Amino acid sequence: MDSASPTSSVIPGLLQTEDYARALTRVGLPRDTDAEVEKKVAFRMRRQRVLTAPTARRCIARSSTRLRSRGP
Repeated sequence: MDSASPTSSVIPGLLQTEDYARALTRVGLPRDTDAEVEKKVAFRMRRQRVLTAPTARRCIARSSTRLRSRGP
């Protein structure tokens, strides 16, 4: 990878908060209506139920916990 190339880190979908998921969806899919964004965010939040299992293991890059969204 070229050292001049920008890289992007985001928190994985299953670990995103509702507001973070909404901001990423709005930035990534700017033509989606509010209703479409909300539908996608609701789906992602339903998928997070997997993480409530007692045996779930989680690992994310420390750097992604320090990034700020550049969304609206």
